[in-house]
Amino acid sequence: MLVQSKFYRIVCDVGLPPTVAFLCKHHVSAKRYLCRREPGYFEKLSTASKTTLKFQGGVMSEEEACELEKDTRWETVIRFRNYDEAGKVHGMELPSVDSFMGEIKRIIIHGQDEGGRQAQPSIFARSYVLSTEQLRRLGSCRVPGWKSKT
Repeated sequence: MLVQSKFYRIVCDVGLPPTVAFLCKHHVSAKRYLCRREPGYFEKLSTASKTTLKFQGGVMSEEEACELEKDTRWETVIRFRNYDEAGKVHGMELPSVDSFMGEIKRIIIHGQDEGGRQAQPSIFARSYVLSTEQLRRLGSCRVPGWKSKT
């Protein structure tokens, strides 16, 4: 879960709203939870996803599931995990990441979404500098104006 925690920190540091960071933080937890709660979910996972599940803590315990269900945001996490699964249709054409960059940049720089709702950016949002490794991992997902550390 170390990678999940590091990605969560990056999402927070670049200024995306806490809700987005929460969704990212619990992406793996949602898979573990759905394997516990949704009959047939485990069987639908790809071989690779079943393998990574072993390293991600396996199927969630009943105690863990009950604890997460107490959080009012948990339903949203599950909905987003289901969106992610629905987007894994082989051959399905999807918009490029670049098509979302305007919205992402608006949230980070201006602190609000397209509807004008106020987001709570990190204090680092306007000055965050991506490392060379982060740039390598993000590839073409960079927000224009971000610079790499040299």
